[in-house]
Amino acid sequence: MRKYGKGIWQMFLLCAGIVALLALHPVDTQAASMKISRLTVSAPAKGSTYASGTVKYTTSSYKNLKLRVRVLNSKGKYVYQKTLSGLKNSGSKTITWNGKASAGNTAKAAKNKIVADGTYRLEVCLSGKKGKKTSSVTRKSTFKIARTVKQTVTLETVSYTDKAPAGVSRLTGDAELDYMAEMMLKEAGVEESMSAEEKVRTIYYWVSNAFSHVHDSYANYPKHYDLETLTDQIQAYKNTTDILVRNNEAAYVKQTYCSGIKLAPAAYTDTLCKNFQNTAKLWFNARVGQCNRTADAFMILCNHAGVEAGVCAGYYLNSNGTRSGHYWNWVRLGEEIYYYDVDVQLQNNARGFKYPYYERWYKADRTMALKHHLFTHGLQN
Repeated sequence: MRKYGKGIWQMFLLCAGIVALLALHPVDTQAASMKISRLTVSAPAKGSTYASGTVKYTTSSYKNLKLRVRVLNSKGKYVYQKTLSGLKNSGSKTITWNGKASAGNTAKAAKNKIVADGTYRLEVCLSGKKGKKTSSVTRKSTFKIARTVKQTVTLETVSYTDKAPAGVSRLTGDAELDYMAEMMLKEAGVEESMSAEEKVRTIYYWVSNAFSHVHDSYANYPKHYDLETLTDQIQAYKNTTDILVRNNEAAYVKQTYCSGIKLAPAAYTDTLCKNFQNTAKLWFNARVGQCNRTADAFMILCNHAGVEAGVCAGYYLNSNGTRSGHYWNWVRLGEEIYYYDVDVQLQNNARGFKYPYYERWYKADRTMALKHHLFTHGLQN
């Protein structure tokens, strides 16, 4: 036993030394609870002067969270820098860069001038404090700028409008919502060559069969689109719609949202619109809801297909003399306004009444609509 004593003593001293070193240089276990789980960047389309990135991150119990955003050139010098503060402990951020150099950049590019074509790198650094210790994580993604227009061209601002040219797509302006609407129209079989009435009939039939009238939480139903895995496709679609809007071939319209959020242009605000869009993604993706949700869905899809539509609110007059609070739709076909009640249709689908469409629910004129609906909002002149 004695001849192994020295070796055991040396092993003890070695372990003690390691413990002492760890005491002097503690392992940063806190950083493990801070993570940038996704960073995607969309390269600018030809002729445009911007790039967009989406950052998704998760943290645990950090304070003073900040997200530093940089665009680095091929030499590792940044041409653009911005810091976002006041972040929650988990979430996602979309960053849009207009292609211009920011003040004090280390690449010494001229302030507010479009940078040269080339390879760039989007770098995001998330930092925060837990106790007295500051932790940070960094992630990078490379993209290229290759424009075919002069670099002096500036990007026109894309904004909402109250009106849009007849026949153009009226989009919500929310990339995820508009992308889902585009996919739904394809699934429904709506084609550009169809007349406005054919589009509306196709959408009416599809919504009244694809959606479900439910009172449960949207979380109880499966989603039809995994939006987190479709970020590249969604951003590419947004880039396309931005170009269409600038060319007056589409419009981001202040739509007449129901559910008490907006029923007239005067009630519109950017905040209320954004709140609607965030909520709409949940039930629109699950394809469930009550009459207010199916009316919204029918409106969004008709507008997306280039047929102007809106929401009506009031009461449905039941055959037994009672009335129920209700939402339905109006649609403009040429110079005429007609009324559609897709929610009553889909409820009767469940009872076996699918075809033909009843005139009180499908393409009712003003006289017929007033026989079965009491309007508080949305009756068109």
